[in-house]
Amino acid sequence: MEAISLRDNLLAKDFIEGMMQCDIADKYKISRTRVRQILNRKTIRILLANVAKQKRGGVRDGAGAKPKYSEQTKTVAFRCPISKVDELKIVVKSKLLEWSEK
Repeated sequence: MEAISLRDNLLAKDFIEGMMQCDIADKYKISRTRVRQILNRKTIRILLANVAKQKRGGVRDGAGAKPKYSEQTKTVAFRCPISKVDELKIVVKSKLLEWSEK
């Protein structure tokens, strides 16, 4: 396995952060061809792959809201008189509390 120089690490970091290869060549005073050679090295590609992976997001066991009921649920929408909306909400919420698992 080849040794990776500090310059190569810094060069790879700049590339990961979005710096263009021509700007990297100017910054490190090397040719664009040399920049491509460094970035194409197997060791640098491994370094880039490891740095690019972030430990955020994705699926985790136990993540997300727990089900409130022991069976599948369905969303229900229906019309009722405006004067009865508040009363209906109270009745529905009390019934759902009665059925929920805590």
